[in-house]
Amino acid sequence: MRKQIIDNLRMAGVKIRNFDDAYANKLAEYIGSFTPKNASAGQVAQAAAGMSAGVPATRKFQVEEENDILRELMGYGVPALNAGVRYGIPAAGLIGGAQGIGALYNVASQLPVFGNNPENPVPSTYVGY
Repeated sequence: MRKQIIDNLRMAGVKIRNFDDAYANKLAEYIGSFTPKNASAGQVAQAAAGMSAGVPATRKFQVEEENDILRELMGYGVPALNAGVRYGIPAAGLIGGAQGIGALYNVASQLPVFGNNPENPVPSTYVGY
């Protein structure tokens, strides 16, 4: 039983890693497809975006650095930053959209439209108060 649970967790981890690798490759390919002018801010932004979004978040980043502490920090820090950029920003956008829809619903529920008049609770599509 315990071996089966461990095997299932390992298989789930492999699937997550494969998904993340494919997503990172597609994102790096997409970011690399733009052609900004040489020595422009767009070129710097493209390099930064490729670095922050095109590195798999589930693998240690290989860095050639003499300082052991800095090498380890960058080896684990770049994938963590990458995961925040790749998954955190879209999640924040979804949360913001959901909050906007909730705010619209709150405003719309206060309007006397389609029979939600508190003085006359009978549903009606007639708006003529």
